[in-house]
Amino acid sequence: MLKSPNEMTTQERLARWPNFSDCELACRCCGTFSPSEAFTALMDDAQAFRNESGKPLPINSGYRCVQHAIENKKAKPGMHTEAACDFGVFGEDALRLLQFFLNKGYVGVGIHQKGDKRYIHIDRRTTPALWSY
Repeated sequence: MLKSPNEMTTQERLARWPNFSDCELACRCCGTFSPSEAFTALMDDAQAFRNESGKPLPINSGYRCVQHAIENKKAKPGMHTEAACDFGVFGEDALRLLQFFLNKGYVGVGIHQKGDKRYIHIDRRTTPALWSY
């Protein structure tokens, strides 16, 4: 049975996801961790991709609590409050990440590949959605 990041100790999170820091995983407004087991599954897959690629995989934006400034502006909190990450990748690495997660059955994908802050958004929604920023 999966535990949510919120239920894990720092040592458990580091053992499970050695290439991701608590700073990347915690909400940037309050420091809390996701209470969602779906976020655990997403991070397990992110770690698998990191292991397979052998390249850094920075998280530009991970879990957000519902009080986070971005989520608070929305009529309904978005997927970052459940299970979503914006991975800081571009070019060939972005294509590999996209292929990896699509092959795993992920259907929530946002693509931002212009300017200085390039990333791929991946989430665990059940209804397919693809968009660009």
